Amino acid sequence: KRVSASHYSRAIGASAEVKVNADVISCYEARTPEWVAAENLVDTDFLLTPTRLAQPLPPNDGFRRLWDKPSWRRLLGFFLGNGHASGGTVEFAVSDPEDEARLVQACRDAGLDPKVKAYRPDCGAWRVRVHDRELVRWFRATFYDDESIKSFPGWAVGDRQFLSGLQDSDGFTLKTQAKAYAINSTSPSIINGTMASLASLGYSPTVTLQSRSKG
Repeated sequence: KRVSASHYSRAIGASAEVKVNADVISCYEARTPEWVAAENLVDTDFLLTPTRLAQPLPPNDGFRRLWDKPSWRRLLGFFLGNGHASGGTVEFAVSDPEDEARLVQACRDAGLDPKVKAYRPDCGAWRVRVHDRELVRWFRATFYDDESIKSFPGWAVGDRQFLSGLQDSDGFTLKTQAKAYAINSTSPSIINGTMASLASLGYSPTVTLQSRSKG
């Protein structure tokens, strides 16, 4: 479809100062979308067009039946941030009483038998554990790659409950004039999945690369 020189398109301009980072940052440098006349577009601009992506479904196995439960999807998001699955146990590290209560109830709603144990009484930290080998196999197949590194599952992109769970575990509120939320992660897959989720929900997320302090 052809457009006239005066036709305006929504675009993001690539900054000449920004170097391409092959890991994560290259795709999501903080840039502001603008309405640009077609005659002013350049080769390095990115055009933004509305689209609707088909939502993939989680693996069709024994735990697929729980996907319709919002509490279960939120639990899965929490696991991505602060969970671990190995041996015969799925474990969630929790430091907030509301998160603990929510996880325990979600497990019970799913027919599981969660156990709660305080492991840092001095700072109010708990472990919520579920001993179920079939559940462990499912979590390992769903959230870990071949190198046992956690990855953001494609079927969770854009799911508000899943994102809320991730925010519960790895997120925090920024002290800025406008209310803003942030999520910390060292996993490129989790960052990419979070960015894609936020973008699909109509937000304009950015990524900041933090250098490790020495010593």
